[in-house]
Amino acid sequence: MKASLLVLVTLLIITSHGSCTIRMSSEASSPTIEPLLTLDGSWRFNIGDDAAWAGKDFDDSHWDSLRVPGKWQDQGYIGYNGYAWYRRSITIPTTSSSDHLQLQLGYIDDVNEVFFNGVLIGQTGSFPPEYETAYNIPVVYPLPKELIQFNAPNTIAVRVFDEGEEGGIIRGPLSIGYYEDERLLSHNLAGDWKIAFDFNRAYLNDDYKDDEWHPIYVPATWESQGFTNYNAPPPTEKLLKRPRIWPINHSFSFWEK
Repeated sequence: MKASLLVLVTLLIITSHGSCTIRMSSEASSPTIEPLLTLDGSWRFNIGDDAAWAGKDFDDSHWDSLRVPGKWQDQGYIGYNGYAWYRRSITIPTTSSSDHLQLQLGYIDDVNEVFFNGVLIGQTGSFPPEYETAYNIPVVYPLPKELIQFNAPNTIAVRVFDEGEEGGIIRGPLSIGYYEDERLLSHNLAGDWKIAFDFNRAYLNDDYKDDEWHPIYVPATWESQGFTNYNAPPPTEKLLKRPRIWPINHSFSFWEK
């Protein structure tokens, strides 16, 4: 049920010889990213929680260094649960895929927010007091091109909350890259869309005003973009309750029957 819903928010359309293929990502497996840079290795790490730690130019030289991916409990922080932050500086070269780069951070236990050059680009799970774990959801966020300083230092900052047992960026893959099929696309539909979590046949009209719909990036799970409390209803209700997505500035629509 969950996987069938994700087709609308993880779609890549590949047109070849007049055919159309929709690729669907599973919530349990990490999507296939062609790496431009790998991010495994040493990251700066500090326990606690301070909004200033998201800043691009924050001085983290006094922080500890941890191996990522890996549980922080296995690297000297035995028994610690709660908030912690990771930071890393990276340089991204200019490439032909610069418009659609993705930041892939594997699996983070339990909840995360990710900042790129001081700007929040994604969240998976819910922080206390409305805590909801996302330890089994692959973390992949689009990197807005306007935030990237190509061929210069950029800062990734990851805020993590661990409710219990293992915590941190526990397993990979970790990279900056692009979806491997992207270069085969005759028309790339990745980008900014809008989403509504109900259905009205008026939505099918070309002149329908969607000003109150939520912005969302495609392809990505809606859980990774803050919509963590939506679950699919039984099949008998899906006509009225399943979410529908339409692209901004496109004249066509996708929906489920």
